[in-house]
Amino acid sequence: MTAYDKDTSRPWLIIPMEIVERELLGKLLVCAEATKRDWGCIIGTKKAILQNAECLPKGTMLLKSIIISELPYMRNYREMGFDLICLDEEGLIQNSLEHMVEMRSQPETMAELERFMLWGNIQYNTFKRKMPDFANKYRVVGNPRIDTWSKALHGLYAEEVKNIKDKFGNYIILPTSFAMYNHFMGLDGAIEIYKVDNMMNEDDYQFQLGYRDYVKEIYEGFLELMPKVCQAFPDHNIVIRPHPSENRKPWDELAERFDNMYVEYEGGVSAWLLGSDVVLHCGSTTAVEGHIMGKPVISYCPCSKEDQEKFDLEVPAKASILLYDQDQVLDMIGQILKEGEQFTHEKIAQGHEELKEWIYGLDDENSVVHVMDVIEQVGAKKCETFSFGPKENRPKVTKKEVVWRFLDILCQSDFILRLMPKRIKHGIKSRRYGRHKIRDLREHDIQHYITQISELKGQEAPEIRYLQDNLFQLSPREKGAESA
Repeated sequence: MTAYDKDTSRPWLIIPMEIVERELLGKLLVCAEATKRDWGCIIGTKKAILQNAECLPKGTMLLKSIIISELPYMRNYREMGFDLICLDEEGLIQNSLEHMVEMRSQPETMAELERFMLWGNIQYNTFKRKMPDFANKYRVVGNPRIDTWSKALHGLYAEEVKNIKDKFGNYIILPTSFAMYNHFMGLDGAIEIYKVDNMMNEDDYQFQLGYRDYVKEIYEGFLELMPKVCQAFPDHNIVIRPHPSENRKPWDELAERFDNMYVEYEGGVSAWLLGSDVVLHCGSTTAVEGHIMGKPVISYCPCSKEDQEKFDLEVPAKASILLYDQDQVLDMIGQILKEGEQFTHEKIAQGHEELKEWIYGLDDENSVVHVMDVIEQVGAKKCETFSFGPKENRPKVTKKEVVWRFLDILCQSDFILRLMPKRIKHGIKSRRYGRHKIRDLREHDIQHYITQISELKGQEAPEIRYLQDNLFQLSPREKGAESA
C-alpha cells in the first residue's frame, strides 16, 4: 500500500461519503461489485474528494445528495469531466413526499445529473409527478444498504455483535431521531441549516416549525418512558444510541440515574440493532433496518392524532408495531422478551408487504447489482492511467480555512462565541457539528469489511491502496496476486 499509485486504464467510480458509519458498508458493497466488473474505485470522505478532485481519474461520481447547496460542487465536478449520478441516502424517510422532493432536490441540481437513482416505486412516482422534465433520468434500484441488512450478510457484524454482547449482555435499544428539537447546534440548529442552505420557502419554514414542536413532544415522551423501561426490565440493559445530529448531553444525564442504562455512540448502528432483543424508536430509519434484520421493532409516538397524521414518518411506521401509550409499550416489550424468537405480530408481516412499494427488491438482496448496472450504462468510458502525486502537489489549506480555524480556537469560550456576529457564530457551530457528525475513514475498517464482503460473496477481494488520509483506492487484483 502506497501514497503514490499508477494503475491501468479502466472505468472509475468515485464515491464521496458524508456520514461514514451510515454509508461505509453499502458503499463498500458497491466497490466490491464494481471491481468484480473490472472498475476501479476511489472512496473517501466528501471533503477529501472535494479537495483532491483534480487529481482523481475523471470517471463517474456517485453522489449521496443533490440539495441546492451542492450545486456549486456539482458544476465544478462536471467542468472537470466527471459524470454525476445520485442515490440520495436520505431519500427514503420523509413525512411528506412532495416536501421531500422540494427539500432533497431542485431542477438546477437535477439538470447536472446523468441519472437519479430511487429507493422504490412510490418515490419514483412522486418525482415523476413533481419533476416530469427529468423522468428520463430516474431509475428505481433500491439501495445497497438494504443488502447489508439482509441475513446473507449478517456475518459482517459477527465480531462486533459478540463484543457488544460480551459487554452488555441482553439489551433493549433506543436509536434516537429527535435532532429537529434536540440538535447538536441548539434548539433551532436543524432549521438554521435548512435556512443557510436555502432549502426552504416560507411554507417549508412553517412546516418545519410545526415538525419541531411535534418532535419535542415525542422526545419528552421518551425521556419519561425510558426510566420506566429500566425499572420494568432490570435483567436487561437499556442502550440509548443518539442520532449523529443530536445533543447527547440530556441522554447522558438520564443514564447517570440508572445502573442498567447506557449511552453508546461507537461504531455503526447495524451491529447494535442485530445484537438487541427489542428496538424502540419513533420516526427512525433504524426501524426499517431492524425490521429487515428480523428484530421486533416498536414505534412509540406520544402525540395527538392530528399531529400524527401531519408529521408521522410513514416508512418507519410500516416497519413497526405502533403504540401510543407507555403501558402498552411496557406490555409489548414484556411479551417479546417472554416469547423470544417465537414472537409474532400481524403488523410485522403486513408492514413488510407494504414496504415493498417503498423499497425496490426488498427481498432480493440484490440492490447493488441494480445500482452498478445503472452506473455501468452511464460511465463505461475508460480513463487513462492516472497518478496520485506526492502530497506537496495537492491542494494546500486555503486562507479562508486558516481564518475559520483561528476563529474556532478564539471562540472556545461560550461567552466569546455569543458576542460574535450571527454569520460567524453559525459557521463555528457548523464546523463543530461537522467534526462531531463526520468521523475519519480508516484503512483498517475498509480492509476488514471489504475482506468479509468478498468472502461472503465468494469473490476475490480488491486491492486497497492508501492515497492520503480519508481517501483510498480499490482496484481489481491482478491475476496471480495474493489476497490481503
